[in-house]
Amino acid sequence: MLPFKNLSLSLKLLHFKPTAFFSYENVNLSHALSLFFSKEFVLENNHVKLVSMKDSHISALRPVLLDQSLWTYNPSFLCSNEEDLKNYIDKALEQKQSKKRFPFVIFRTSDNKCTGTSSFYNVSFEHQTACIGYTIIGKEFQKTGINQNSKYLMLKHAFEELKMKRVEFNLETLNQHSVVSLLKMGIKHEGILRSNILTRTGRRRDTTVLSLLDDEWPKVKERLEKKLNKN
Repeated sequence: MLPFKNLSLSLKLLHFKPTAFFSYENVNLSHALSLFFSKEFVLENNHVKLVSMKDSHISALRPVLLDQSLWTYNPSFLCSNEEDLKNYIDKALEQKQSKKRFPFVIFRTSDNKCTGTSSFYNVSFEHQTACIGYTIIGKEFQKTGINQNSKYLMLKHAFEELKMKRVEFNLETLNQHSVVSLLKMGIKHEGILRSNILTRTGRRRDTTVLSLLDDEWPKVKERLEKKLNKN
């Protein structure tokens, strides 16, 4: 039996939480960016699992990405055949290598079925900002909570792990379904960039800009968690 005088010390030791050995805040900016893009991390909850995209995911992504109806609002890509599919994945991995975009593949945790893809891009540790986009969710998985769970995990990682101050979303203005979906989550509408992108069809695209700030995240997080747990 421990002497009484050592009991309080022993109880403190039982509740001791070790200091984290690593934080993006503890390294220089260029190293933080390189470190982020070199990682192969997984974002996961009871509903979805986001894993770093690899060449080997092409077979899992094929049923989703070869649905041409999902590319209506993509300004530069259309996957209509195997060559397009390979080119899209190669481009995504090339952008990761050049530290421009971090692509994920999204799986449903209940059966490990591939449901789509999403990415971080324009990540800046200097300005503590990042964008979330390049999101494609298969038709059969839309309106099932897959997208909201994925956005929740990515926002949580951006604000709580990467310590970002602002996360931005840029969407085709005509894609009102996705715009409204983000607004319902609590993402703030900022404005419209008129005629700012030339699309693959030659049409000039208007882009709707939405964002979330770090001090707004706790309330959005609480609302999302209640909704996702309820569903």
